[in-house]
Amino acid sequence: MLRLKHVFKEYNNQSVLKDINITLPNKGLISIVGVSGSGKSTLLNLIGGIDKPSKGSIFINNVDVTKLNNKDLNWYHNKYLGFIFQSYNLIDYLSVKDNLSLINNNYELILKKLNIYNLKDKKVNLLSGGEKQRVAIARGIMKNPKILLCDEPTGALDSSTSVDIMNILKELSKDRLVIVVTHDMSLAHRYSDYILHMQDGKILNELNIKDNYKNIDIGKSCKIKSHKLANNHLNNKKKRNILISISFAIGLISLGLVLSINQGFKKAIDIEEKNSLSKYPIIINKDSNNIEDSLRNKETDNNKVYSNDNNHINIIT
Repeated sequence: MLRLKHVFKEYNNQSVLKDINITLPNKGLISIVGVSGSGKSTLLNLIGGIDKPSKGSIFINNVDVTKLNNKDLNWYHNKYLGFIFQSYNLIDYLSVKDNLSLINNNYELILKKLNIYNLKDKKVNLLSGGEKQRVAIARGIMKNPKILLCDEPTGALDSSTSVDIMNILKELSKDRLVIVVTHDMSLAHRYSDYILHMQDGKILNELNIKDNYKNIDIGKSCKIKSHKLANNHLNNKKKRNILISISFAIGLISLGLVLSINQGFKKAIDIEEKNSLSKYPIIINKDSNNIEDSLRNKETDNNKVYSNDNNHINIIT
């Protein structure tokens, strides 16, 4: 049995988890849901012994794991825990069997159980996302852990593959405790035995699906949850939203001022040009000169040049 008693966690004087008190059974699928920053992954890390709480205790079968030394904590990791990560954490240039052999060599039965035995000689970097996640699950359960911790195991997968992975986790939860951190409310309602809804580092509510599943309209529940999460997110980020609105308003006002100044400056230049050029009018005469005709009409006599020009007379000496 897993029990958290008055667990707090702080980072740089910021409270991440606030007075968590939960008791979980030895088997079943538990989903932890909530918006980003609500403390889901932090809670999972504390249960997994990756981090320690600032206050409070975490008990596994009445043993306070927060007080274990490094040697006993390693034993706790090896004996009780298995981890499945969203990013898989596999070694890409090794084959599937080589990745699993780093844990132990008894991988064939597990690969057959997960329907990926045919991939055992294939390199990880050649696998699809769903195949990589199956390999990650295989690695997580090779030690036959009592508790399997899954951090967003379907976050990077398409909907069809996500269903396949959740079916595997549901099957595994029949004989062990499987804790899944997820954003997918529909999967949580469909596969979980118990749901913990977190907000602002606290457990906002708990839902026992086993007892209430028949009375739950999953589509309606998911819609209500989505609206509630959206409203909570807006309320939690109120200060940031106000600052963004103010910044946006200042930007619009600044743009308006720049455009107004530009238009005013342009009008001022136009007025100045009109006032200046009006003092120097351009006059165009009605008469015109044809240079070619003037040249043709020139006559020479006794070294004198006479220009037959109807417009003006030049005296050339």
